[in-house]
Amino acid sequence: MNSVALSADGKVLAAGADQLYIFLAEADGTFVAPPLIASPPTNPVNSVAVDPSGTWMVSCDQAGNVCLSTIASGGIQTFAFSDPSVHFHSVAIARSSDFFAAGGSHFVYLFSKTSMMQSPPVPVAPRQQTSGSVRWVAISDSGAFITAVSNNQTTGVLTAFGREMGSLIKAWEKPLNFKPNGTSIDSTGTFVAAADGFDADQPGGTFYLFDSFGTKIGDLGTAKMNWPIAVSADGTGVAAGSDDGYVYFFVPQDQ
Repeated sequence: MNSVALSADGKVLAAGADQLYIFLAEADGTFVAPPLIASPPTNPVNSVAVDPSGTWMVSCDQAGNVCLSTIASGGIQTFAFSDPSVHFHSVAIARSSDFFAAGGSHFVYLFSKTSMMQSPPVPVAPRQQTSGSVRWVAISDSGAFITAVSNNQTTGVLTAFGREMGSLIKAWEKPLNFKPNGTSIDSTGTFVAAADGFDADQPGGTFYLFDSFGTKIGDLGTAKMNWPIAVSADGTGVAAGSDDGYVYFFVPQDQ
C-alpha cells in the first residue's frame, strides 16, 4: 500500500496500491467490501487524494498517468491524463476549489476538475520544471499556492509556485540538506514545511519551516531520515515523523 486518503466526513476511503481501491461507508460507518476499483490506472499507484466532498479523487501512477475519478450512484468514472516521460510521485487537492497539483520526475503540473473532464484531459497551465526529481507536492485551499520537494542525488530543493492569470509561476526555491521526502502547507499558504533525510542506512535528516516568501523560520536536525510532515489547516501546529522513532510537534513562532 503506497497511499491512503479520506473524505472530510470519513465516508470515502481511497487506497493506492497495485490499483486504486475505493471504499464507501454504510450509514453505520462500516465500509462496503469488496471495494470499487477505478480503472485506469493499472500500474502501481504512488499517491491518492480525496476531495473533502468525497465525490471525486485524484491519483497518479508510475507509468505517467494522472487520473480523476468521480463517484456517483455507487459507480466510478475515470478521466486520465498521460505523460509517459514522467514518473509521477505525488498528488494534492485544494480543499476549497477544484484545483489539484501533481508532481513527478522534474515537473509540477496544475490541473482542475474541469480541465480533467475535457476531451482530452489537460493541465490548466504548462508544466513547470524543478531542479530535481519531485517527491511530494502540496497545495493551498484556493489552489493559488503550490510547493514541491525534489531529490537532487544527495541533496534537495523546496520549490514554491503561484497561480497567476492561468499560469503556474515559480516563486522561489530553497536548498535542502538531504534528499527530501515531504512538504506541507496550511490552508492559506502562510507556512511551508519540509522534511528530508539520507537513505535509511545513512545518518542525517532535517525538518524545516518557511513562510510564504521563502524566509526560513527555523529548522531541526535529526539523527535519521525524516518522512512525513504536515501543517495543520489553521497553521497553528506542525506534526512530523522520523526514522529515529519519534513523532515531533512544532508551533510556528508567531503563534
